[in-house]
Amino acid sequence: MRKIMVMSFLATILIAASVAFADDGYVWPIKLKPDLSSRFCDHRDGHFHAGLDFRTRGKSGYRIYAIDDGYIYRISTAHNGYGKALYLRLNDGKIVVYGHLSSLGEEVDDFVRKKQMSDKKYNQNLFFEPGEFPVKKGQHLGLTGESGSGSPHLHFEIRSPDNLPLNPLKNGFSIDDKSPPLFDKLAVRFYEEKFSPGNPCHIEFPRIERRGDEYYVSDTLVGAGEMALAVSGGDLIDQKSFIYGYYGLKLFVDDSLVFVMNSDSISYETTGQIDYIRDLELYGIAGNTGNEDNDQGVFYRLYVPPGAGQYFFGGFKDYAGIIEMPKTQGKVRRVKIEACDESGNRSYLILYVKTPELPSPLPDFISYYKFADTIEVDFLSNEKISNINTEFRNNISDPFEPINSTLATKTWRSSGQVAYLNTVRIINPYKKDEYRFRFVAPDGRISPWTFFKDANEMSGLEVYGSPDRLRIDYFPDSIYTNLIAKIQTEAVAFDLRMYQRGIGLFSTDIVNREIYGPTSISIKKGARIIIDTVISLYPVYPDRNTVAYSPDYSLKIEFDEGSAFYPVYVLPLIGGKAEIMGRDATVYEIRPLHLIADSPVLYEFDLLKSGISPDHLGAYGYIERKGKWGFIERAKGPKIEFPGLGLGRIALISDSSPPSISVIRPSGKIRSRRPVLSCIIRDDISGVQLESGPEMKIDGIWVPAEYDIDTKRFRYKVNNNLKAGRHKLEITAVDNQGNKTEKVAYFTILGK
Repeated sequence: MRKIMVMSFLATILIAASVAFADDGYVWPIKLKPDLSSRFCDHRDGHFHAGLDFRTRGKSGYRIYAIDDGYIYRISTAHNGYGKALYLRLNDGKIVVYGHLSSLGEEVDDFVRKKQMSDKKYNQNLFFEPGEFPVKKGQHLGLTGESGSGSPHLHFEIRSPDNLPLNPLKNGFSIDDKSPPLFDKLAVRFYEEKFSPGNPCHIEFPRIERRGDEYYVSDTLVGAGEMALAVSGGDLIDQKSFIYGYYGLKLFVDDSLVFVMNSDSISYETTGQIDYIRDLELYGIAGNTGNEDNDQGVFYRLYVPPGAGQYFFGGFKDYAGIIEMPKTQGKVRRVKIEACDESGNRSYLILYVKTPELPSPLPDFISYYKFADTIEVDFLSNEKISNINTEFRNNISDPFEPINSTLATKTWRSSGQVAYLNTVRIINPYKKDEYRFRFVAPDGRISPWTFFKDANEMSGLEVYGSPDRLRIDYFPDSIYTNLIAKIQTEAVAFDLRMYQRGIGLFSTDIVNREIYGPTSISIKKGARIIIDTVISLYPVYPDRNTVAYSPDYSLKIEFDEGSAFYPVYVLPLIGGKAEIMGRDATVYEIRPLHLIADSPVLYEFDLLKSGISPDHLGAYGYIERKGKWGFIERAKGPKIEFPGLGLGRIALISDSSPPSISVIRPSGKIRSRRPVLSCIIRDDISGVQLESGPEMKIDGIWVPAEYDIDTKRFRYKVNNNLKAGRHKLEITAVDNQGNKTEKVAYFTILGK
């Protein structure tokens, strides 16, 4: 029976002579002029985009073609993902994928439909041998559609013989593109000493200016220690509205190439590193949360973060691209960032960095005051100062801007030594988020920037960092000086002086001391305790197994040896009450919120310890890129357990509302013997369960109806004529929380 179907299939797929050939003899997969909505390696939630997305003018039904000789070796159908997808294995060994199809050809569709009906399961994953479905270059294989996720388009991939996705625009296909890439924002992470992603750092977004295809930062960046760069922007194709991801990026320091990224191939084994290779934290700070363009606001690291291991880094190893500031005071280094696309168009971003000639003021001898709309900063310097530069920014994502200030200097003598007491006065008519100042000696030498915050309206304690450097920030609700932080665990106890780092902000660092488990932190003024709290701190390392707990032990997180990319402290916070999606929720914050894991960490919520009823309860994760919550797992008895590839916000939400089924068609009396059966199925809390899928029966017979996750439409086109008379349509939908809805409708076909 299979051979008869194959012969019929080959008889119906004719060579389309008008299809244009690609660069090395491949046929284009679709006859429309190439109009891409996504390119290879573009950003997707949790993975790299593995191919090209061809726009189809907002419609389904365009023919797709075999790009070369081979055979159909796999067909998959699902309500989400690639939807209805066809896989070819070419005679050269490569694999070609066509996704989101509406049809696979009449005979193949019929074969798949019969398998679905036999299994009573829409989702299928079918494999074939070379002789079963052979194809020739240019043969019509099926029709484009919108199955799975997204509006009507064709998803097209080329993979290596061992199933590694390859960039089609570097493997036999090309497009006409004369538009160079663009730079939107530059992010600079300044580290006080050695770079480590887990260490505290100061983040800046210098203003970028443009001259043609060259971009530049006009102000020389000043700092000591090490710095790491990232850029957002992307590529255009002939000035179309889409922002595509960068194909290639290079970083040069003093004309030496220190970093390369070329998006030629990826691995499915490491595709989950997408938000690690890109900088998820910077996206959260200055990206484009909630925008439909997946690549807008994404920050590309211009260095190889530890443990990344991606093919597209061109052989550069961990930490390549980290810029070490010159040891020589005042020495300037030229930094050039090059972006290119597959067509060879290039843009450049130029900046300069230097090491300061003067030291920063010591935190022991610096004070901040605020009087009405005036801010004053007092600090000591060993040399006389001739000038002061002051700047501000309203938000961390903004570039710093100059602000007016005055400088007054007095000579200060103590024990025969001479120093200078400097007072910087800043007129501050509006609330600013952060300030910085640097001073200039009479001969033009400059100091590093000293940063400080106006944190008067904040209160509480923040703890973050790594075992190398753990930072404690305290925001008092009153004016204090000379504060001490007392840290105590079961194993250690010690005191640290806190330094003023702004108005209403005190800070201290714990350097190279490992703290584990419940930790008491007390802030003291002399013998008086101002604040006393207990938090849970767990150092996580790439080569260790670690178990972290929330303070009430209702949440356990297990890290294996391969979970962490770098050393960092994990801080699980006890669940707080909130309202999410109109439901009461308990929200846990597991910090750092943007930590991505290389291998899954295991979450376990003990509902008995948390005092939360398990009835209809589920765990939901906050998707920052979309600004919304997504279902993860439902409670099974008194626990919720699941693997995760990162930390962040997790909410426990009860959902007892079943999906809604509405707009059932057809209804009443109709004449068509092959009607389209359809309805709308919605569930706005946990979502419609798609693995087993909604179910549709016509006159008691299960049929493979397809669910569109975007439009929420559930439909099936009847293939064989129905008899005249009354027919029964049954629809069942279950949500991810297990709530079920069933609906029955009737329609009558007129005629004899």
